[in-house]
Amino acid sequence: MIWLAEGLTGLFVALIAGRVAWSASFEGLALLLVLLTLAAAIRRFPVVPPNAGLGFLLLVMGGLIGYFSFEDLADPGSWAAYFRVAAGMTLGATFQLVWWYVARPPLDLGASPGSSGKLYLNLTLLGIALLLLTPEPVGAPAIPLGRSRLPLSLLLALFSVLVAQLLQWHRRLPWRRLLWLLPVLPLAFGFSQGLRSAQRPLLGAIYGMMPDFESPATGFSPFQSLPSSAFLSPSEKVVLRVETERLSSPYLVGSRHSHFDGKKMSWSGSPVESQSVVSSDQLFQLDFGVHMAGSGSVLQIDSLRRDSYLFLPPDVGSVSGELSGISQKASGVLDGTWNEDVRRRVEVTTGPGSPQPVDPVELELPQWWDDELEEYASQFAAESRAATAHAMATAFGERQYSLQVNLDRKRPFHDFLLNEKPAFCFWYASAGALLLRSQGVPSRLVSGYRVWESLASGVWIVRERDAHSWVEWQDEIGYWHPLDPTPPSLGLFLDEYRSSALNRFVHLWKLRLRNWWDGVSFTERFEQSVIGGGFVVLLLLFVREYRRIARRKVRDPLEQWGRLWRRFLACSGLPDSPMQTAGAISRQLPSEWPPAKVELCQQFLALYQRNRFGAEPNPPFADMESLLRELRRSRCD
Repeated sequence: MIWLAEGLTGLFVALIAGRVAWSASFEGLALLLVLLTLAAAIRRFPVVPPNAGLGFLLLVMGGLIGYFSFEDLADPGSWAAYFRVAAGMTLGATFQLVWWYVARPPLDLGASPGSSGKLYLNLTLLGIALLLLTPEPVGAPAIPLGRSRLPLSLLLALFSVLVAQLLQWHRRLPWRRLLWLLPVLPLAFGFSQGLRSAQRPLLGAIYGMMPDFESPATGFSPFQSLPSSAFLSPSEKVVLRVETERLSSPYLVGSRHSHFDGKKMSWSGSPVESQSVVSSDQLFQLDFGVHMAGSGSVLQIDSLRRDSYLFLPPDVGSVSGELSGISQKASGVLDGTWNEDVRRRVEVTTGPGSPQPVDPVELELPQWWDDELEEYASQFAAESRAATAHAMATAFGERQYSLQVNLDRKRPFHDFLLNEKPAFCFWYASAGALLLRSQGVPSRLVSGYRVWESLASGVWIVRERDAHSWVEWQDEIGYWHPLDPTPPSLGLFLDEYRSSALNRFVHLWKLRLRNWWDGVSFTERFEQSVIGGGFVVLLLLFVREYRRIARRKVRDPLEQWGRLWRRFLACSGLPDSPMQTAGAISRQLPSEWPPAKVELCQQFLALYQRNRFGAEPNPPFADMESLLRELRRSRCD
């Protein structure tokens, strides 16, 4: 049963290694690791298993390789491209898993856990940890289970390792008793389900937030629709940092939407994509026509998001940074073209915008806007557009904010407005824009983030849960003004989400450390030299540690004699008899054994007896290794 236990363990390792590399979008590497593992299952390779020092160096080097290369090597959108360091360390641990299996000692079935038993246990534990740390590869075969899917690779890996572990506790297991292992299948099935349930919270704890491969992302989205769930799953992940002496506006704009589709209940931006003009000094002049009191402040905004979206104050005037271009997409989102490997920081100067002509799209109403809604909107009619906007915001300010929306599915907008049902900001902003349009006030929906969490004087952080929507309306001259119709009761919910003092302290010191590091001036060639030199040092340490443990293996004859004896017992199936010598065991071999097996055992025991306690400086280890290989190939157990 040795070959069966080792083969099942090899299948487990091959499935884990292939799954990890495939999920990181490295299909070629996945195939290479699987073939290497299967080759090691057929034939042993004379390599030394890694120790703790080599394993640590593998993790560090994997993290460095991931940080500096996975952005280009990994497929865009894969988890390896998002979490480069974590993906590199995970692949480093995968190499250690395969290395452990390639350098495994012979398995000693039924004996007390020795070095081989511990190594196989380490293989199992590391493999299960890698299962937890990697998402399911896209397109992997799976078994449908109602609304969920059970990956086939996950089920086979768990089944194979559970059977291999059971076989290690039985010296002899006739083939007919293999039917006893069938109950292991539902055990592996249940364990795999529990593993999948534990994966997301574990990854969430390790990465801060795991990429969501099955549902839309939370927080800001350039696509805005009333059924959106973007605000219903608040996340604490920090996405922006703002530094300024004076925060003139609590809003950061991500997109502006003018067209409202009444059938789909969704907003979209202008159908024309406009490209900004780049000046020679990388200073971008933007004008969205927004006029606010107190313009002229300067803000430093750091983006920590994985995309290239720009979030700017409503009254932005100019933007500068390591950008080669800024464009406004059809969805209304501002998108920046960043130079490679730069800190995504922009310096923004606010300023008064210029008057803009009225766009007929910003006065359109949906087809279902009927007399009932028009009568409700007429109560906000006033002598000026500013007074109309103020009356609407005042009426909405007396209503209730809620993340749970329970509206009539056939007429949700009527139910929300006429029956004054509670809802979240997106409903209030959409209703406010349409109500203003019904009274002849051009309006548009604006989405982005609301800034309210202060770290220190002049420093704010913005989290995904701070995603927000509000309204901009146009006055008679042509200027645009921001207006937030969401009720003040929103603040009660924000207070519930307030982070701990420790959390704010950590983010503040991360910011200060980053600012200090940015102040240290290094040339690009110097940085590359330091990084390359550090990697070379790690590689030399890796080679030195491997040579050290390889020499220790050669210079420690007691360990080698013990390993040879354990391998002999495992291949022959003889019990461990510490009170008997090798010569006595040779004379008492079972009479029912085949002659070939008896001869091989006697030759090994003769060499062992003659050289074990002799003074020979170079014992014939190679000859005894050859005899053990022949004994194992004979399949006499």
